[in-house]
Amino acid sequence: MEKVDSVNYARVPLSLSGVEAVMQPLEESSARALSFELNDSQKKFPKITGLKEGTKVLCVIRSSNINQPVNYIQATWTKKANTTNPTYTLSFTGDVTKGSTPSPSETTFAYKSNEDLGKLSMMLITGGEWDPTTKRLNVEPKLVRADGATMDYDVPCVSEWRPLDYAFKNGPSDPSSLSIALKGHDPNVANAPLEHYTLKPVGMLLRMPVEEEMAENGGGHYRLNGITIRSTAFAGRGYFNLSESNVRSTGIDVINGKERNYRNFWTFTYGSEQDDAYTVTNPIEHSFDATGVQEYGVRKLRRYEPRYYLFLWVMPRGQQPDAVANGDVRTQIYADVDVVPLDGRPIIYSNSSVADEYELIGHNGQKYAVVPRMKALPTYASDRLVVKKDKSDAAFVEGTSYTLTLNLNRPDLPLELYSQFPVNKNFNGFSSDKDEVHFVPTTNISAEVAKVESNFRTNLNTTSWSIPTYQRFALIAGTLFGKGTLSSSATVLEDDKRAGQPAKFISADAFGDAGDYGVNKLENGSINIVRLLLGMHSKPVGDKYVTYTLMFYPPMQKGKGNDLKYNRRGDRLCIMRSEYVETSPYGGPAYKLTMRYLGTYSNDVGIISPNLPEVEERDQKAVLAELVDKIVAKGDTYWEDNLRKQDDITRYFPMWQKDPTSGNIYTVNDADYNWGPMGCMPFGVGSVTFIYYGKYGMGYDAIGAGSTYSKLTRQAPILLMRDRLTRK
Repeated sequence: MEKVDSVNYARVPLSLSGVEAVMQPLEESSARALSFELNDSQKKFPKITGLKEGTKVLCVIRSSNINQPVNYIQATWTKKANTTNPTYTLSFTGDVTKGSTPSPSETTFAYKSNEDLGKLSMMLITGGEWDPTTKRLNVEPKLVRADGATMDYDVPCVSEWRPLDYAFKNGPSDPSSLSIALKGHDPNVANAPLEHYTLKPVGMLLRMPVEEEMAENGGGHYRLNGITIRSTAFAGRGYFNLSESNVRSTGIDVINGKERNYRNFWTFTYGSEQDDAYTVTNPIEHSFDATGVQEYGVRKLRRYEPRYYLFLWVMPRGQQPDAVANGDVRTQIYADVDVVPLDGRPIIYSNSSVADEYELIGHNGQKYAVVPRMKALPTYASDRLVVKKDKSDAAFVEGTSYTLTLNLNRPDLPLELYSQFPVNKNFNGFSSDKDEVHFVPTTNISAEVAKVESNFRTNLNTTSWSIPTYQRFALIAGTLFGKGTLSSSATVLEDDKRAGQPAKFISADAFGDAGDYGVNKLENGSINIVRLLLGMHSKPVGDKYVTYTLMFYPPMQKGKGNDLKYNRRGDRLCIMRSEYVETSPYGGPAYKLTMRYLGTYSNDVGIISPNLPEVEERDQKAVLAELVDKIVAKGDTYWEDNLRKQDDITRYFPMWQKDPTSGNIYTVNDADYNWGPMGCMPFGVGSVTFIYYGKYGMGYDAIGAGSTYSKLTRQAPILLMRDRLTRK
C-alpha cells in the first residue's frame, strides 16, 4: 500500500460488524482451519466438527475505479450465538497494511477523496501468513499425525466477491461519515442470513494412512520423520499473490460474481516434480505389527492396518485425464525414516565409510547399530490422478480430501552387507591400505579362507561376520548361471589372450537372468533364500564399460504363487551401477558399485501392476532387459539426484594383487600387474572361486565355480559379509 497522502486520501474509521460468513465443508471428506472428527473403524474421511474461534481472516476490498487503492483489512472470526448453522461475524481489530491501532470494533479504510469511490466489492480469504509488504498470503502446510479422535488443521479457504453498500451520512464532503456494509444484508435474520459470504476450502487434503511393512527378521522399531513429494499433479507450498495489480486483473467490474477466481492469485513455490519436503510436526515411534494383514492381487501385495494417519494440505496443479493417457502424470512420495534401537544404541548408516568400525570397535566408548539409511525411502508412486469406481481417470477436485497410503518397507540389500574394505592382515578389522591388507594364498585355499573367518571372529568376539558364500556373493557378478556381463567364452583372466579385446569380452546387449539368492542370515542362523530375477546391460563409456543391474524383479513363475521363495511383492527391487574409476578411498583406481533401492512403490521403471500374469520364467527375461534399459536411458542425471543419492550404497572393490614369491604388491596401473584392466577377489566357502571386475565389466567363472581361484598365480584380498542390519 502506498503511503497515505492527506490531500488526496481519506482515512476513516470503518464498521463492518454486519458482515457475516458461513463455513462450507469439504466435499465428501472435508476440512478447514478447524477440527476434524476421525473415524478409523469405519474408514471414513475426516469430518468437520467445528471452527475454532479466533481464526484470522483477510478482507480484500477493491473498487471498480482503478484509481482507488485496494484495501487489505484483517479480521477475526467469532461464532454467532444462537444459530444452528456455523455462522460467523467478522470482528475487525486493525488495518494490517497501515499499522493503525483503532478500537477493537473498528478499522480504517483508505481511499482517494478526490476520486469517485466507485462500486466496492470484497473477498475473504483465510489460512496462511499475510505479508503486508509483498501482498502475499504465504501457505506453509503442516504434516500432522492424527493423535486421538480429533485434530486441528489449517486449510486455506476463499469466499466469492460480494458487493458492498456504502453511504456518506453527512455527504461526501465529510469522509468520516462513510459507512460500509454487505449489500442486502439483514443482521436480524436467524441462522445464516440471506446475504452472506461462503468460505469454501481450496486445494485438497491428503489423508495418508501409514503402513509399516518392515518385517525383515521379525520386524523392527522405527520413526517416520517426514516426507518429500515429487509430483506433476500437486504440491503444498505456495502463496496467493494479492498485489493490487493482480486483484484488479480479476475483473473489477464483476462485483457480484459467485465464482471464486483465487487460482489467478495462486503460485506454487516449487515447480513440477521439484522436491516439496515436510517434517512431521509430532512424530512417534512404532514397532512392526502384522495384525490384520491382508494379501491382494496376483503378486500378493500386503495391506496392513495403518499404524497412524498423516494429513497434509496440497493444491492440485490442474492436470486433466488426457495427461494420464499421454504418460505425463507422475507422483512419488519419499519418506525420511530412522531405525530406533530398543537397546538405546546410537545408529550409524550402512552406507557410511566408518559403519564397520563403529559396529565392531566402537566410537567414543560406544558400539553402534548399523541400520539402513532411509532419507528418501520410496513409499508411494502413481502415474494417475483420481481413479473412479469404473476404473476411468478423473481430475482432482478442489475442496475434497483423498487417501494415499504410505507403505514403509526397506529390506536388507546385498551391497550394504559387504564390508567397506578388505580384511586386514591382523584379522582384527578392515583396511584401505594395500600394505595392511590380507592377501589370500592360492594353495590350500579352503583352509586359508576358513582361517580368515575364524581368526576375525575370534579377535573381534563376533559371530555376525562371515566369508561370502557362493549363493550370497555371486549376485553381485550378475547371475548364478552365467558370467555376468562377460561373454560366454570368457575364461580365467590370466589365460585369456583377448584381454585387450573388450568387444569379445563383453555381452553387448541387455539381458535377463534368474537364480536363487541368499539375501541375509536370519536370527536363527538360517539363510533367507529368495528367487531372483534380474536384468543387466553393459554400456561402453570411453575405454570402459558401465554395468547396470536391475535386481529382484517379481518372479511370476506359473504355479509358484504360494512358494515363499518366490517373493512377488518386489520389496527388494533395486538398481546397481558398476564401473571402473580412477579415484577411490584406496588412493587410486578401483571398481565402484552403487546400489539404489526402488522397492514396491517406485516409478523408476514404471508402476508395476499388482496383477502381473503368471508366466514361464524365461518369458520375463525380455521384460527385464527392457526395464534395465529404462534406467540406462535416464543417464547420469538419475544418479546425481541429491535427494536419492544420499541413501545410495557404495562399495569400492580394490584392484590389487600380490606376488607370493617376491611379496610385492601391485596396483592395476603398475607395469608388473598381470590381470589387465581387471581385478579379482575370492569368495565361497569350501570350494573357493573368484569374481573378476574392471574396465570390461564384471563376472565369474560359473562353469568352473569352486576351483578357479587356485588357477591364479597372484593373490587377491577378500571381503566379509555381515549377517544382517539392525532393525530394532
